[in-house]
Amino acid sequence: MRIHTKLFLLLLMISVLPLVALSLRSQRATENLGQTIADRGREAVWGQIELQLQQAIGFSSDILSAEQRQVEDVLRLQAREAAVRLAAPPPDGEQPVYFDRSFDSPDTWPPGTELALDHVMVSPSREVKAVPVSRQHQAFYISPATPQPDAIPAALKSDMQRLSGLDDVYRTLSEANPNLFYWQYVSLQNGVHSVYPGHGGYPEGFDPRTRAWYEAAVKAKAPTWGPPRLDASTRRLLLTASMPIMRDDGQLVGVTGIDVDILARLTAIQARVRLGPNAASYIVRLADPDGNPISNDTKAGDVKLHVVAASTYNDTGASWDAAVDEPLLDTGTATGLTEMIGDLRAGRGGLRTMPHNANDAIWVYGPLPRLGAALLYVMPAEDVAAIADASQGSVLGATMEQVRLAGLASIVLIGVVAFVSAFAARSVTRPLRDLAAAAQDLARGQLDTRAVVASRDEVGELAAAFNAMVPELQSHIKTKEGLALAHEVQQKLLPSAPPMLTGYDIAGMCLYSEDVGGDYYDFLDLVDYDSGEHRVGVIVGDVAGHGVVAALTMTSVRALLRSYASGGQQILPVMRAVNHHLTADASGGRFITLVYLVIDPDLQPRRMRWISAGHGPLIFYDADAHRFGELAVADIPLGVQGDWAFHETERSEWPQKGVLVIGTDGIWETQNAEGRAFGKEGFLAVIRATAALSAKEICAAVEERLREFSGGIPQKDDVTLVVVKFV
Repeated sequence: MRIHTKLFLLLLMISVLPLVALSLRSQRATENLGQTIADRGREAVWGQIELQLQQAIGFSSDILSAEQRQVEDVLRLQAREAAVRLAAPPPDGEQPVYFDRSFDSPDTWPPGTELALDHVMVSPSREVKAVPVSRQHQAFYISPATPQPDAIPAALKSDMQRLSGLDDVYRTLSEANPNLFYWQYVSLQNGVHSVYPGHGGYPEGFDPRTRAWYEAAVKAKAPTWGPPRLDASTRRLLLTASMPIMRDDGQLVGVTGIDVDILARLTAIQARVRLGPNAASYIVRLADPDGNPISNDTKAGDVKLHVVAASTYNDTGASWDAAVDEPLLDTGTATGLTEMIGDLRAGRGGLRTMPHNANDAIWVYGPLPRLGAALLYVMPAEDVAAIADASQGSVLGATMEQVRLAGLASIVLIGVVAFVSAFAARSVTRPLRDLAAAAQDLARGQLDTRAVVASRDEVGELAAAFNAMVPELQSHIKTKEGLALAHEVQQKLLPSAPPMLTGYDIAGMCLYSEDVGGDYYDFLDLVDYDSGEHRVGVIVGDVAGHGVVAALTMTSVRALLRSYASGGQQILPVMRAVNHHLTADASGGRFITLVYLVIDPDLQPRRMRWISAGHGPLIFYDADAHRFGELAVADIPLGVQGDWAFHETERSEWPQKGVLVIGTDGIWETQNAEGRAFGKEGFLAVIRATAALSAKEICAAVEERLREFSGGIPQKDDVTLVVVKFV
């Protein structure tokens, strides 16, 4: 069977069979679901709405609690700012201040005054009128009535100058908490009253020092919330948070307060949780029948629910200074209210179904601990029933429509899938056959073969990649051949055997991380033909980087050292000459660290001379004392600074037995699969453990230990080691 047929059948099976099965299953499941919803829809919707109402009351309680905390935090800031300013000297230069009477006429309005729709005045005849307010400046009122400017005592003028700087404080705090504050104010004991936004309209005889919020703050000596009251200027129902302003010596200066339009907050929160237009919101508190607070000892029968505020509040036309009535919540059932009171006394919320104004309703409530009250939502049951009925009808209708549309769509989709499968099988297999033929030609060694595929899909990209791969493959083969030859040449440049010296056992090894590398070691047979003296040079070098460029640099260094080494009488001129040539030819930051050590085997005691061009450490292990030491490393790498003055070190006092090891950083930087480096400690541990072996065996042990440590992970740097053992 051809691949075209196989692919067609495969695509058809993969797409059509699951589609048919899924369509049948989906239709059956949809019908069953519709029937289930029809049978249980009303009950399910009721339960869902009750759950949403409980979530809504929790969400709303959280909002009110959070807003209450915001008000109290801002109140503390106001008190602190007012206290700081009142304790400070008056500002330099007289600051402009505006009084409540400035708002009586547009001709005297302070800057930034506007008719505010969020601050309206309700007259006793229930006429609503916008109040002019200034959001740029506070207004001052002096109890019991603001006198003319020339009649204001100097002490009061001084305090008003001190408080004039509160404009920015009021404004910043109000803008940081939009729509939360109705009024912000400071009232001093001497009668000075500052309010923001600035406004007028205070009734005759108004004295903030006699208001309940002022007296409560003085008595509590801390932030406190008062009962609802009518605003003196607008007759709006407000809740007030207030706290005292104290001097540093603990003396009372006055009180600062923040008014919150509780009806507006209830309306806003009710809109956010989408309870509907027929729902009612209440803030209620537990008290005895006379409105007095209760205690834990208060009997259950003596506890009533008093309405602090309601979204259904109607203005009674009472005077601004009249106490706001907190009526008893007398709707519902006696049993339901008793259980609700029990929940609230225990700090719990809940949901109950009982009448409200003679109609069945769902009551959901939750405590407001910081306010000493509770939030109550009442939603008519008929609204919930209407939602349940509408949901049931819409789901049934949608279910049947879904079944019909799904059947039609399944038939059309099966036909489309079959056609697409046939076309896809044909369009895919043709270029694949062409590409397979080209790959077979390449496998037979025809490196000039190319794939001819005109499509622009993934197969076309594969053909283009194939065509680009062929010349790259040719280049790669040539490169590999060249690197293999370079590797062979570089291996031949390394010493074929170590020098044989009486009293010394010498060996070396070099492992490249790539085909070629930049590490290098060498043994030079140095003969002074004039004196007949024989010496041995030991060289270990590490070119920066690795690969072909490093290998070429290493080859140049090797050639330079061998050409200048001569008889080994002096090593300073050799290093200077090599450094001069490398510095002149160096490019791209190429340099080499290198140790050149000369052994005088005919001298007793042993004598060694060396120069280390930035290469270290040179480690010597005293086999008798069982301790390590490091030889001096005093110079910079070759190829960095052409006129560098190198330092030759000579030493003739050596222990009878010991091991001198010179390695490159590839040894201790070898890493394992976890990324941990072998480290110099690991290297020294191997030397200590194998010090009794021959130099060649020590090199082999280090190589084996590195292989075990890396766990087969490819090495990232070249590894070179020379061992000079005293015997």
